[in-house]
Amino acid sequence: EAMASLCPVKITKKEDGDSNFNPDWTIEARKLADSITDPSLKENAMMRAEKKARQDDSMLVREDHISEFVKEKSGKCPFGHTASDDKDEDFPWSEDALARLEKVPDGFMRSLTRQRVETFAKKNGKTEITPEVMDAKYDDWGKGSAKQSMTMDWDETTSARLERIPDFVRGMIILETERCAKALGEDKVTRDVMKKASTIWADNNTFHTEDNPDQYSDDQRA
Repeated sequence: EAMASLCPVKITKKEDGDSNFNPDWTIEARKLADSITDPSLKENAMMRAEKKARQDDSMLVREDHISEFVKEKSGKCPFGHTASDDKDEDFPWSEDALARLEKVPDGFMRSLTRQRVETFAKKNGKTEITPEVMDAKYDDWGKGSAKQSMTMDWDETTSARLERIPDFVRGMIILETERCAKALGEDKVTRDVMKKASTIWADNNTFHTEDNPDQYSDDQRA
């Protein structure tokens, strides 16, 4: 629930200030969208393509509006991994593990979680994803998150919000939010900074900026 609040699955049309935007799609653009087999990734890519069309003042989603999102195939891991792997459609999950995965907010967060858990399982010689395997991967994330700490001032509102975030991801939230604040020229983390950061994460379908230092640039914030 905390991650869903910080990292919205997508930016809705109403949030973007245009509740009536409903563009048509060219045949070529629609074919590219349909080539994405994962439903959550497809929905995310289509939303981003429509936003790009709107930024071009176009009521038609063209092939160039969605092509870059199709090429991505998968986002970067929100906990610092620099490599991404295509989802293995045949990798078995137990019913309990799938039920647990369904509790992760739908969209890029669930897709990335599934990808990284499967990659972790393969590297550790597992033949099935179980809740125990998920716990092991979450512990792995937690070790990385524990290395992070605040280096800036946080106002009372954002500090209280941060305390509600699970320990195993809190450190990475601190790291990326402070990166956003610095890119915005702020010397303190405020509610507006956190909102801008979460919007950018959802827009770009990526969280960690280690390999994408321009994520919080003026072009991305526009």
